[in-house]
Amino acid sequence: MHYGWLTLSFIFSMVTNIIVYFGVLSLIYWVGEKKDGLLRRRHDQIQIAICWAFVAYLFIMSTLDAHFAPTFFGSHWTYFNLLIISSFIFNLLMVSWTHFFGATIATIGYMFWMPGPITPVRLGIMALVIGVQALLTWQGTKLWRQRPLMYGLMAVYGFICLVNMGIGAAPKDGWFWLRQISALVVEFSAVYEYSLMLIRLRQSSDRFRNDAERDRMTGLKNFGSFNKDLTQLYAKNRERGVKYWLMELDVDHFKSINDTYGHLVGNKVLKGVATATRAYADTLDYVTTVYRMGGEEFCLLLQGGTDNDERATRIALDLREQLRALHFTDEDGKTFQITVSIGVERVLAEDKNYLDIYNRVDKFLYDAKQSGRDAANIRGITVR
Repeated sequence: MHYGWLTLSFIFSMVTNIIVYFGVLSLIYWVGEKKDGLLRRRHDQIQIAICWAFVAYLFIMSTLDAHFAPTFFGSHWTYFNLLIISSFIFNLLMVSWTHFFGATIATIGYMFWMPGPITPVRLGIMALVIGVQALLTWQGTKLWRQRPLMYGLMAVYGFICLVNMGIGAAPKDGWFWLRQISALVVEFSAVYEYSLMLIRLRQSSDRFRNDAERDRMTGLKNFGSFNKDLTQLYAKNRERGVKYWLMELDVDHFKSINDTYGHLVGNKVLKGVATATRAYADTLDYVTTVYRMGGEEFCLLLQGGTDNDERATRIALDLREQLRALHFTDEDGKTFQITVSIGVERVLAEDKNYLDIYNRVDKFLYDAKQSGRDAANIRGITVR
């Protein structure tokens, strides 16, 4: 055997494996980052499909190597090493029981495909392999960053898998196992560290996106998100007739609250209104999103439902009562309550622009305040 060529083939195969794996992980990361269309709605399923497709590719290539070049390429089990790493990393990365069950079927199938008899020892090894995969799926989100644990667990996992393969496949030369262990260490280290980098990028991206879309004080979506969501809803209304309502509320005499109790207490009021409004929105039968528009103004966007003005009136008055029941405490321990004014409007067939509904509801809110505040104006009619 030409050891020089064998060593060169081993090194280049290992480098190629790492590059290909980086590409697969990058594709999985890209799918998870897409926030619109099919990729947003089905990104979990697509990511799992990519994992399964790559494992199937490795299995096929491993079979081809064993069939056409068992002497040379079989001397460093190129694709078997990647199968070991894939079964470890993908269960850890997906944290999905759907993926785990698919991986379990693949592991059992591979066990019966590998050379050598099926013995109690090999069945025990298979159970250990599946057990580690289950642990990774169950505790993946907690284990990712624990480097010593991950490297130690992978060392045990890789050893078990190599022993299983070694039972039915004799080494080709004296350096065979050193190459196998070296490949697993180098490839796993590269793949694991690259995966960690992608996860950190995802988390940073999510934080930046969250900061751009949400109000920092209340955690509600901000005006930019409202503008985007309202644009999309208007398009759905024009295309598919999707109905929606808009409610805008304003804390009455909020400047007076700041002047009397201070801005810190005013901020507590805004947070309390945000929390109570979001909690109330969660009880509704409609898909409802709450926004802080700025200052003391909030909006609720209610998707679906009917053109029932009575139902809209009931919701607005119930929300008003919920917010009137809140109690706040100033720095001296004295309690006080607030009132709100609310404007309500629904999308109309004659709307020419997605902001038409917002312009109308803003006017209705103004009318509610002009009528004495602590009121709701539903499509031009003020009620208390």
